[in-house]
Amino acid sequence: MRASRTARQGAGEVWFRPARARREAPPLSRERIVAEAVALLDEEGAERLTMRRLAERLGTGSTTLYWHVKTKDDVLDLALDAIFGDVGLPTGGGADRWRADVTALIGGWR
Repeated sequence: MRASRTARQGAGEVWFRPARARREAPPLSRERIVAEAVALLDEEGAERLTMRRLAERLGTGSTTLYWHVKTKDDVLDLALDAIFGDVGLPTGGGADRWRADVTALIGGWR
């Protein structure tokens, strides 16, 4: 059956078929995954973060997501690193300001 179908269509027909449409979303990268995970955590909280929901937000399948990160815990680790990295460390106003510095740091993480 396959041989007759190929004969009907012609061997070179593949060159005349329209190209598949490209994805609208940019390619998946670790940075994009982390940014979307942080956004999901901000909007809905840790209990709503699942690999399936994250993949949907990224416009891909969860299987594709697993090519970039192995587990949900990996996603959480990367997201926490991004959050902690975005908050500047207090400048250290002296021994008497340590409480204010710690409060500012924790407030930034929140």
